[in-house]
Amino acid sequence: MVNLSDKGKIRGLDNLIRSIEVSMSELESDRKRLERKVAERDLRLRVIKKEMERLRLERGDLDLSNEQDKKKLFSIEEELSSLKKQLQVKLAERRTRERY
Repeated sequence: MVNLSDKGKIRGLDNLIRSIEVSMSELESDRKRLERKVAERDLRLRVIKKEMERLRLERGDLDLSNEQDKKKLFSIEEELSSLKKQLQVKLAERRTRERY
């Protein structure tokens, strides 16, 4: 026969197990959320890299004696500056998160 103190210990262990299971579930959920964020960042980075490569190729094809190509070069420079700013913002956000 199980006495009352044994039942209390068993109940305490059951509660502890449930608490651990809830914590594990929360950690798993956090892990999945972080994996999604990493995948989204990887995708954004690949898009930016492709855009930079496209702009490099366009820049290489320009004839700077042609006025229209000079305008195109200015446009490419603006796009590259925009990409750089986007990356700097993302890096600053990441550094801020890492600090806290």
